Amino acid sequence: MRWLFSGDGVERSKYPDLTGDVFLVGHSVGATIAFAVALGLGYRDAESEDEFQGLRAKVKAVVGVEGIYDFTALRDAHLEYRGIYEEFTNGAFGEEEDGGWEKGNMIAKFREGEKMDGVEVVVLGQSRHDELVEWGQIETMEKVLREQGWRGKGDLEGEGRSWRDVSWPGWRDV
Repeated sequence: MRWLFSGDGVERSKYPDLTGDVFLVGHSVGATIAFAVALGLGYRDAESEDEFQGLRAKVKAVVGVEGIYDFTALRDAHLEYRGIYEEFTNGAFGEEEDGGWEKGNMIAKFREGEKMDGVEVVVLGQSRHDELVEWGQIETMEKVLREQGWRGKGDLEGEGRSWRDVSWPGWRDV
């Protein structure tokens, strides 16, 4: 996970000296990573596990937008993109046969009892019009979070478009 890029794309600080609460926001596989950090899974880019755990302890909110929470379900729901999904999932987590895909399966992690210690708020956002991430991803993620005791404040539903059709101000549609 990398931090704090300026508008010109130049990295200003890898791991800033964070003094306040941390809100993790991720889109697509970025949502996977946001939840993985909140669960304390992996610290590949951190200088040490202590540094990573220090960051994790400050996480108060996780926002997943168009999140991929189960890569096997994603691949199987989109047979026309099977090769593409297998390639990027293998690249990120390792071969499915070697258990790599389970590393990125946040739904399985929650079902196994993993907890997001210290996290107070979770927001899941998804457009029903997204053609690359099926609605079942958010439905299943919401279900497993509720099974862990998370309670929703309600759903906001609008006539949104896919995130690919809107800029940040237009994300109110998601």
